[in-house]
Amino acid sequence: MRYRGCGIAAPCSPARTARLDRRTAPNLPKVRSRAVSEESDVWVFSLSCRCVRPAWPSPAVRLSPALRFVRGGETELSDGVGFRLPDIPDTLRGAARAEYLALHYWDGFDFAGADIAAPGAEQAFVDFLGLLSRIASADGAFGALFGRAAGSDGLYRLMELCDRYLYEPWSPMRSDELYAAALRAFTESPCIAEIDKVRARQALERLSMNRPGTPAADFIYVDRGGSRHRLSDIEAPHILLFFHYPGCGECRRMKAALEASPIVGESLRRGRLALLAVCVGERDDWERSGCPMGGIDGFDGGMSSSCRTVYDLRALPTLYLLDGERCVILKDASMVQVEERLAALCSGQAAAAKRPS
Repeated sequence: MRYRGCGIAAPCSPARTARLDRRTAPNLPKVRSRAVSEESDVWVFSLSCRCVRPAWPSPAVRLSPALRFVRGGETELSDGVGFRLPDIPDTLRGAARAEYLALHYWDGFDFAGADIAAPGAEQAFVDFLGLLSRIASADGAFGALFGRAAGSDGLYRLMELCDRYLYEPWSPMRSDELYAAALRAFTESPCIAEIDKVRARQALERLSMNRPGTPAADFIYVDRGGSRHRLSDIEAPHILLFFHYPGCGECRRMKAALEASPIVGESLRRGRLALLAVCVGERDDWERSGCPMGGIDGFDGGMSSSCRTVYDLRALPTLYLLDGERCVILKDASMVQVEERLAALCSGQAAAAKRPS
């Protein structure tokens, strides 16, 4: 199971995975294993045991944004990466400086004569992403960037960098909002082939699935007895969805973490939480495995009702936290995020119970 371009990377089979010497990637956990897909020559890396696709960028690229642009009116890119920033008019202050810099950031870059994926240029791109997190909307900045790159090979290289930093599940800079802005700019470029625009529009559609604050899509799962059930059948103040694959080492670790979590266990015992574990792998593997203690054990119902058609499962395991109305609170969350939110919810409920009526 492998979807090219904005798709999930399926868990690596243990038979395909070879141990390597551990290597450090900047600001990331150690690389623990890698495997080559039997279907292609694409390398698949496992970072923190979440199986992902492309190789990590150059070690020279730092993920912590190096851009400093509101200090004594100066603009600079640290450590001399060979990229000239535009001069910001002295009349601009505060947020207006960031907006101007985002729109004109790439004015001095020659896309026809330089490689955007070279370490220096890639560092500038990473800093550009750090800048975009400081402005209200990134659509104009991505539009200006793709407009500057129009007609050059850099246009597609830029989208590859957007995939790598903004979409891939292992990236600490991952942002659905920024990635959606990049995709919109990509689809509006007259230099992009229509087939590639179709893929980008499909990616935009997947990004819009089950965003926080929206109703979670319903789906069918099968229990151990073969009976079919729906997510909408579950009644609980909160619902934790755990999408997993038994052959994935990180999925097994997540299962153990769920069982060991005091806040998850207490919420289950007190009826504040329902845990639905849905296997999206092979049925034989699921039948030989088990779900977290106290959880509902299910297998993906498949067909048009499959959770894979209505959830953006870009890597496994994946956690979603829903409220009692089955609206999304957390999407593709970490265990820490889930525990923090459950603790906050429990504290809020306890405080409300103590208030005099």
